[in-house]
Amino acid sequence: MASANLPTFKPADWSGNRYDPHDRFLGDLVGETWEGVRTICFGVPFDGATQGRKGARHGPRGLRQAARGLKANRLVAGPPPGGILDLGDVDPLPAAVSEALHVVEQAAEVAMVQAEERSQDAGVAVVAFGGDHAISYACVRPYLRKYGDRLGVINLDAHLDVREVSPEGRINSGTPFGRLLEEGLRHYVVIGAQDFQTSAYYVDRLAAAGGSVVSARLVYQSDLQTLMHEVLRGRLASCEALYLSLDLDVVEAGCAPGVSAPTPGGLLPWQVLAMIRAVAADPRWVAGDIVELAPPLEQGGDLTCRLAATCFAEMVFRGEERSGG
Repeated sequence: MASANLPTFKPADWSGNRYDPHDRFLGDLVGETWEGVRTICFGVPFDGATQGRKGARHGPRGLRQAARGLKANRLVAGPPPGGILDLGDVDPLPAAVSEALHVVEQAAEVAMVQAEERSQDAGVAVVAFGGDHAISYACVRPYLRKYGDRLGVINLDAHLDVREVSPEGRINSGTPFGRLLEEGLRHYVVIGAQDFQTSAYYVDRLAAAGGSVVSARLVYQSDLQTLMHEVLRGRLASCEALYLSLDLDVVEAGCAPGVSAPTPGGLLPWQVLAMIRAVAADPRWVAGDIVELAPPLEQGGDLTCRLAATCFAEMVFRGEERSGG
């Protein structure tokens, strides 16, 4: 990528108050050098493609504020498997959706290339903080170009997000994976999709493209370890690389009210965390995003931000639970 095309990033704030000298926070893992880094993150403060309630442009800031206060260890584990490098927020972002997504795609490619350059000994994963779900189209494209039909995408979402772009060319937060399927994505699994949230046309469109759905009802009826094994080692067995997209509206609305489209009947937080843990522990996992976090839409609290931050922590830890430390 030519230097003239490189996106710019606005530095992010991970500072926080410390009350106990024994505490080590997730924010303490964020450094300014590449030494020990195994997670690269960047923010996309954009909600110009949101069909409904706006506010997701504040998601990156809300997630970081909550994440920097999380303790950097599990109950039965030592330190995490590596540090974090935050590139910052993509800035500036054009108001026009197509132009903004072009800039986001450049940012995702920069992060992907940097991760690959440092993945000889241990894999470095990339995580984008959204922003509305339209950004996933831009964030996945570099990996689709690299891996082609060897890329698998898992979308934890109450919706399928395979809508068609309108004849007028309007792109919205429900179109990212429909566009990617048109561009050659062959392995796409939606987990947590709910009844009464999508039209039959799009169910058929997804099936015709070879994608598959694990409904919220099926998740509730299943043993999660068995279910995720079937997804990862069954449906996505032939994939060389995995991308995980987390739309926070997959979570039960009462547990995640600060999202663009809160959905009653969603998954419980522990189920979502367990599924993230399973994907992040897979050595094929290379990148992901956390989207539709809209802090202004949660009145009088930051429950959804804290959940989003914990989801990010699961990605950082890669499912590892090591003794010692």
